[in-house]
Amino acid sequence: MPNQDLSWLTRRPIAHRGLHDVTQGRVENCRQSFDAAISHDFSIELDVQITKDGKAAVFHDYSLERLTNGTGRLDEMTLSELSLVSFKNGSDPIEELPSLLAHIDGRVPLVIELKTPKVQDGRLERAVAASLSTYDGPVALMSFSPMVVTELHQVTDRPRGIVSCDFFRDKDGADLPDEERYQLTHLLHAGVSKPDFISYCQKDFPAPSVDLMKALTGLPVICWTTKSVEDHIWALKHCDQVTFEGYDPDAIAD
Repeated sequence: MPNQDLSWLTRRPIAHRGLHDVTQGRVENCRQSFDAAISHDFSIELDVQITKDGKAAVFHDYSLERLTNGTGRLDEMTLSELSLVSFKNGSDPIEELPSLLAHIDGRVPLVIELKTPKVQDGRLERAVAASLSTYDGPVALMSFSPMVVTELHQVTDRPRGIVSCDFFRDKDGADLPDEERYQLTHLLHAGVSKPDFISYCQKDFPAPSVDLMKALTGLPVICWTTKSVEDHIWALKHCDQVTFEGYDPDAIAD
């Protein structure tokens, strides 16, 4: 059974990268999207990556082109260089995790995904742990990488979760050996990574390995990413809470 109370993790729907809407100037993983989520009392999922100078920057993509007027890889730029990069839509800057934490100030729970390239050297885990060392609000950390989840056990007491999916179906598994895809899909690393919760792709429900782990351990299960009322209703048959975007979960009748 879990050794800590994570009821706060599943109390409210989780806004995927904040309550973003570029038509309103609210870009994903930016302050205005987070403020919109807070105004609706939604929890917030956000992404962090390590910069060239070892800072935890709040951004999803490994490269800048999709969302910004900049080019290149985020991990090849310093935080000060990134602060000069403008978004194609919206006026917020790319933000460092500590300044964002100071702004959110515990008003809603945070679920922080650590985005790591293939070379994983522990810098991001340490930077995130340091950022959270004086933060009083509810925060959970998660990653697709069992190595990252395992490393987080060494640097922080915050809840740590594994993000997963059916890697035989997901494009991110295309370059992985079959054995690794099988282990990741079925959470066979759990004895080592020891996750406190699971975040699983809702498109891959039902997932027998997730159901079994929940039955045996009582771990909370959240999902990613519901994008419609139909997704929402389907996902909640298999998990405890959704990570959502593009619709209002509170408008769904019970």
